[in-house]
Amino acid sequence: MITIYIDGSAYEVNEDVILGHVLHEVKSAKFGSSCRGLFCGMGICFECVVKIDDDSNRRSCMTKVYPGMQVKTNSL
Repeated sequence: MITIYIDGSAYEVNEDVILGHVLHEVKSAKFGSSCRGLFCGMGICFECVVKIDDDSNRRSCMTKVYPGMQVKTNSL
């Protein structure tokens, strides 16, 4: 298990999981550029875009979590 931070809150997650799946559980599927969350789940639609650390517009469905990851969603 590792710790990641989503909108300022700490979450313990498995280290081999994709961020989009974590956000789907934590944010009740409401996150990303249009707050639709995981739509295609394979990086084509860009509905799951979030800010990771200082890098904006990252597709959460294509990003593996890592220790200390700082995630900002658009659904605060």
